[in-house]
Amino acid sequence: MIMLAIVLQIPARDSAAQWANDSTTLHSPLYREKLQVFTDRSLYASGEGVHFLLFNLSHPLLKEGGWSRVVYLELVNNRNLPVAQGKYRLEPMGARGILTIPDTVTSGQYQLRSYTKWMRNFHPSEYHYLPLTVVNPGKIGALVPSGPYVNQVVEGRITELEDGILCSSDKPSYGKREKVTATITLGKKGASPDGYCISVMKKGTLDEGSRYIQPPESGGLITVKDLLYPPETRGLSVSGRVVSQPESKPVASAGMTLTLLGSGQDCFGFVTDRDGRIHFSIPHHSGSTDALITPDVLRDGAIEILMDHEFSQEFSTPPLPGVDFFRERTHLVEEIMVQSQIVKAFEPAALETGEAGKEDPGQPFYGTPEFRYRTDDYVALPNMEEFLFELVPQVNVIKFRDRSYIEVMDAYGVISNLPPLVLLDHVPLLDVEKLLPVSPLRIDHIDIINRVYIRGSNTYGGIVHIVSREGDRAGVGLPAGSAFISFSSYGESMGPVTPDYGHGVPDKRIPDLRTTLYWETRQALATGEGNRIEFYASDLTGEFTVVVRGITGDGTLLRGSCDFTVE
Repeated sequence: MIMLAIVLQIPARDSAAQWANDSTTLHSPLYREKLQVFTDRSLYASGEGVHFLLFNLSHPLLKEGGWSRVVYLELVNNRNLPVAQGKYRLEPMGARGILTIPDTVTSGQYQLRSYTKWMRNFHPSEYHYLPLTVVNPGKIGALVPSGPYVNQVVEGRITELEDGILCSSDKPSYGKREKVTATITLGKKGASPDGYCISVMKKGTLDEGSRYIQPPESGGLITVKDLLYPPETRGLSVSGRVVSQPESKPVASAGMTLTLLGSGQDCFGFVTDRDGRIHFSIPHHSGSTDALITPDVLRDGAIEILMDHEFSQEFSTPPLPGVDFFRERTHLVEEIMVQSQIVKAFEPAALETGEAGKEDPGQPFYGTPEFRYRTDDYVALPNMEEFLFELVPQVNVIKFRDRSYIEVMDAYGVISNLPPLVLLDHVPLLDVEKLLPVSPLRIDHIDIINRVYIRGSNTYGGIVHIVSREGDRAGVGLPAGSAFISFSSYGESMGPVTPDYGHGVPDKRIPDLRTTLYWETRQALATGEGNRIEFYASDLTGEFTVVVRGITGDGTLLRGSCDFTVE
């Protein structure tokens, strides 16, 4: 145990670099990450967003060392098919965000499951699961699930601390769109070091029976050869393996480059391990990103790049929900169904947008080059071979064994015995021979870095980046063995905006049918009565509930609630 603590105190990036070489510490339960998710409610309409707060319940040495920095959330139906997926930044305390439910989903019971990439090395029963119910008014026939239903409350390892949090509203009842003030009193029996979530929703829309499901560890030892997914210590990543064709044998120690396409182009290098696996850590990019993976050198044999799925493809038997909304709380299901149709009828029409302008490529990853040669600034030459020879003294094209290579020069000659990184539109140029006959009219500019350049674990003898005028690689084909991939970036992290009816005159012709009146994730609550929240009621009448939740350092639930009425 002492040895494990020492390993865990190593900085995250150093510890992660050793993850595949340590088979002893991996057997410790301290290396099994644990997550806990709270949502604003449990009953939703299709098209709505699920607002969540995720607590990182892993060992302090593991989570504070930044072992995993990305968490994956999926909304999965009863056939183990994900209908919504998202990635979110994972901090030591956890994560927060919104997962939007598509308009096309079928009414029924779903599971919101969460995990890290590191957790994919273990059995999926160790993921966190939270049952949710979704109503789609366009698919009424699916409102009542088929087959027998067993009402079962799943007992988790998290227990509730009585009198941990007290809550009260300033009045027992309010009018439509009236301001509500609630006071939260934090007891002295415990505190939630990683914050709290505060949710105000229509009473009954939160399933209290299955809110705290923490599956037990699946048990069993894991060996180094079973570890396919290193922890994401630097943020988003993509992984896979490289095999030879047609033998499908791993290609070890092969240099690979991942190029991000479109706006904000970038590229990253990596070398396959002895099993042919690759792992690219990439910076934050919004939305979906297209990328190209290419080998760094020409190879005699054909290779194939097999990418891992972004999300887990392993599933476990999900826990049953504590409440069957379709049978036990039919009035709430019908209310949600009617409200969602009214809200969609009043949604503003989407504005038409004009033709998109040319994407700004942004600053290249190497920053400002030492030299930039724009072809328009020079006399027209017949091909790139002559352009480089006559006008770019920092580049020397040599031939060896019937192949052409590029050397980068400084004032004293070749700057290094290491090969340079030669790029054509951010993609490695492996066969220089194909560039030489290209007309300079198809090239916009050439950037030169004529010094040793270190990027990550790779060291290059300079950089030569050739940028085409039309972004089409000037007609030069992609390297053999290249593979296009698409991956998604971080999901939305903002919470819902509570309208302020205290300023200005609200448009009463637009109905306010919010089921969740308030949602907030706070870093801390003050001990005593010094915590107040304010929000406005919607046009819905009936009983509402304020629920405050947190978790103590030893995994005990802190919870408090109070009710009020809107008339």
